[in-house]
Amino acid sequence: MTRTNYSSGLPLEDQIGYSRAVKVGSRIYTSPTAPVDENLIPQGTNGAEQTEIILQRLQATFEEAGFTFDDVVAVTIYVTDDPRTEGIYGVFSKYFINVRPTIAVVNVRPWAHPDLLVEISLVGDRG
Repeated sequence: MTRTNYSSGLPLEDQIGYSRAVKVGSRIYTSPTAPVDENLIPQGTNGAEQTEIILQRLQATFEEAGFTFDDVVAVTIYVTDDPRTEGIYGVFSKYFINVRPTIAVVNVRPWAHPDLLVEISLVGDRG
């Protein structure tokens, strides 16, 4: 099977050795994606804004790989226990209410930066 890696362009990918997404056969897997700029500064002031930023980035990666969000079969959302995370599910449903993938929501302690509230990873399958 052919393997294709997709980059976000962040320097951490080369430093650590990972990709934004990996496509193998009819599947695509994304790394947990955060709403950060090229300097790793969090974008968005609340969970809803950050979720929108993340899903737009992941949607672009899916499109680059020849997938759509209709191909999403599994979602993992990593979220901090912070009142600013309210609204995540509303944004999620905007993208996935008709697709209805599996979802796992994992509560994590704040990491890297106190304004980083959410990260999301996806699995897609065109099979």
